[in-house]
Amino acid sequence: MGRWSLAAVGVGGIIGAGIYTLPATVAGSLGAASLPAYLVAAAATLIFGHSMAVLGRSFELSGGPYLYVASALGEFWGFQVGWFFALARLTALGAVTNVFVAYLERFVPACSGGRGRAAAIVISLGLLAAINVAGIRDTALAMNLFAVGKILPLLLFILAGAFFADWRRLAIPAPPEPATFGHAVLLLIFAFGGFEFLTVPAEESKRPTEHVPFALLASIGCCSLLYLGVQAVALATAPELAQHHDALAYAAERWAGAAGAITMAAGAAVSTTGTNLANLLVTSRLLYAFSRDRLMPPWLGALHPRRRTPARAIVLLFALGATLAVTGTFAHLVALSAAARLVTYGASCASVFRLRWTARRVRPLVLPAAGALLSVVLIVMLPPRDLLLAAAAPLAGAAVYLAMKARYAA
Repeated sequence: MGRWSLAAVGVGGIIGAGIYTLPATVAGSLGAASLPAYLVAAAATLIFGHSMAVLGRSFELSGGPYLYVASALGEFWGFQVGWFFALARLTALGAVTNVFVAYLERFVPACSGGRGRAAAIVISLGLLAAINVAGIRDTALAMNLFAVGKILPLLLFILAGAFFADWRRLAIPAPPEPATFGHAVLLLIFAFGGFEFLTVPAEESKRPTEHVPFALLASIGCCSLLYLGVQAVALATAPELAQHHDALAYAAERWAGAAGAITMAAGAAVSTTGTNLANLLVTSRLLYAFSRDRLMPPWLGALHPRRRTPARAIVLLFALGATLAVTGTFAHLVALSAAARLVTYGASCASVFRLRWTARRVRPLVLPAAGALLSVVLIVMLPPRDLLLAAAAPLAGAAVYLAMKARYAA
């Protein structure tokens, strides 16, 4: 993959279901003040992305945050970060698939429940798994197409909606409550997350130490501009935005009729499909990295004899993701996605801090230190129930780590 294909993986990770639902959520709590919240979330995301870009300049192997943290803080902590990452991605695979099917119902009513819904889940994930098994070139091409398919509806929404906007609605009547503003920023940081996807398949990049840092900052910058534009147009064209879960479809329907709503629903379906494709790509490569480093069974990292892809890992993820999506048992694990993402970001920032401190390069420590501190603050802001649920993940990860160490030591 080249730099733009890697950037497409990052865009595919960031733009998913969130941008089609969060505009209404943050508009309900902040109104026009949601625009400054987007700016703060984008700035925080750039801080996290900066640390990963710094680390990406030094590594050519696949693994992303797992590899970065293992090199700086030790193998055990690297595995824990990778374990969090994998669990969060598996949970997201089931959750995003359900969002995809929900939007697909507009076009195929038979998918609304029962066998039709199960068939839609299995077929959609099966096709994406087949693309991943076929090879990195086919996957990169599909990722590029999905990235375009994600961006075009949002650009169309911004450009067309601007002609119907009443920009006076963007005036902020009074400063929001700090707690309300902070909670909205927390939600938006999760929506900006996913850029870390592109760091994982580094071995399949042409020049990873050059392309990974570029793709990180390019994907975050592109999505930040899109998110700001979408929120501004949605607020300026739909005064009752907060009352509609399908925020962008509702806003587009106000000034473009049924065609606008269908276009945004199709965009949501494409967006969630692209996210799942990226999810399968990066999570399978992470499992491959674990297997390469003897932290998972060797069969899990076996490569297809002709395609040179981790086919068994891809098939396993397809089976688990489809099961979670069909049964709905993923619901109690959704909290892991929030905590795991922040753990991944904070640990990456701490890794930069540790490596630079060891090398006595003290001056450039401000951004990684700020990122590590910010991740801790945001984790503390999570609801207690979510924190307790997330606390079980490292215990399970430690058990797997010790079991694999014992197996290879025997």
